Amino acid sequence: MDLAARLADRYRLDGELGRGGMAVVYRAHDLRHDRDVALKVLRPELAASLGADRFLREVGFAARLQHPHILPLLDSGELPAVPGVSPQVLWYAMPLVEGESLRDRLRRSGPQPVGDVLRWAGELADALAYAHRHGVIHRDIKPENVLLSGQHVLLADFGVARALETGADDRLTETGLALGTPAYMSPEQALADTALDGRTDLYSLGCVLYELLTGEPPYTGPTAQSIVAKRLTDPVPSARRLRETVPPALDDILQRLLAKAPADRFAGGAELGAALAALPPTTNTVAAAESPTRPPHPRTALPPYRRTAILVLVLLAAAAAFLALRRRVRETPGPARDRNAVAILPFRVTAPGHDLDYLAEGLVDLLAVKLDGAAGIHAIEPRGFSPDAADAAARRAGAGMVLDGSLVRSARGVELSATLRPLAGGGAAVRGSAAGSLDSLPVLVDRLAAQLLAGRAGELTMLGELSTTRAITEYLQGKTAMRRGRYGEAKAHYLVALREDSTFALAAVDLLAVANRPPDQ
Repeated sequence: MDLAARLADRYRLDGELGRGGMAVVYRAHDLRHDRDVALKVLRPELAASLGADRFLREVGFAARLQHPHILPLLDSGELPAVPGVSPQVLWYAMPLVEGESLRDRLRRSGPQPVGDVLRWAGELADALAYAHRHGVIHRDIKPENVLLSGQHVLLADFGVARALETGADDRLTETGLALGTPAYMSPEQALADTALDGRTDLYSLGCVLYELLTGEPPYTGPTAQSIVAKRLTDPVPSARRLRETVPPALDDILQRLLAKAPADRFAGGAELGAALAALPPTTNTVAAAESPTRPPHPRTALPPYRRTAILVLVLLAAAAAFLALRRRVRETPGPARDRNAVAILPFRVTAPGHDLDYLAEGLVDLLAVKLDGAAGIHAIEPRGFSPDAADAAARRAGAGMVLDGSLVRSARGVELSATLRPLAGGGAAVRGSAAGSLDSLPVLVDRLAAQLLAGRAGELTMLGELSTTRAITEYLQGKTAMRRGRYGEAKAHYLVALREDSTFALAAVDLLAVANRPPDQ
């Protein structure tokens, strides 16, 4: 039985309006009240994780929000699953707004006049202040969810926000990914913070306002991981770098909205509204000086091939900034070798009970961070090769040197030893070792790398200063689990690493990499 037939007693479906990651939207006619509505049907996997009772209860709570700039929720319901025929269906209905969304407006006309953006910002700030006072966080503010009705805006999808916030099971809430859109997520939401407050919505609003003014979000990239990496590590961008006519006072407000720490943002929508109202009178005259028919900003008018080239350059620069640890895995195809490229092999681990097996590859990760970029060295990681085939694997990877090592239990805790040797000529092998407690592992790696690099000029990142030992240990265990396809286990380790150190960007990005992978079998 299809959806239209199952809803036929209440709604007539008149066609699909659009679809996204959470729902499919239909134009429908409410038979009971003789009115057109937008009917949103949650995707089956999301409906299954929420549960009908909780979804309907929380959506009912959100339906009580009544504000001139919040699109109200009119109705909601459940269609039980029919075994072997159709899954459970959860849906909710909202007024049908004939106007376009801010996403439609951006696609049609690019960056918007400053005066319009200021008006919309004030209306959205007031809507958020009202919703937050009533305990509802939106969590997915983006141009698609802001609708234009005449010259004013309506914030949509509050009907599902609280249900998702309190009702999703661990598959959704442990990463926060299903509850937001990467280009507009706050750093704390991207890092799976479970104690979000209204300031996460203010960050997302800042991303929307930045895009309205410049034509693009503040952070862009080809994947969720790359976007979050930039957000965690890159400086907060100025809208004036893309559009010099953005008034400095307005740019200051954007900078505060986009602050990485919630404490550095506005306390709430009311404070943001007051800041917008206090802008100098000259701010509101900028729009009048801008011709509504003028060509788009030169950045948006570039030919496709130029935009692609610039995007590639931006992504490369962002990758370099994110990998502040200067970790770059370079593999040179073919037989040509780089004498400064070192292939780091998995360590041999000797420890009773195999409780340190994760360090076989974990030490490769730590040494790659240490060595890559130091004294001109490029770190390569040819994993998965047996020791007797190591040299051949290193040559195929373009390496001129090989680093192999071991970890054993000792009376002091653990002992690391390693040898750095050229594949053919070019100098003698160098050996190093370090011993100490397992809690001092990052410091031991520092010492080992310093011995291996003795005599080579270079500035090393001190692993001992990167994060807590517990965070690094959990991160390495997560990396090992991820390589084995145990994604649920990897997520658990990454989350512990981030609880230990919320600024541990490597753990955050790898968490995003496994977030949507299937659970462990």
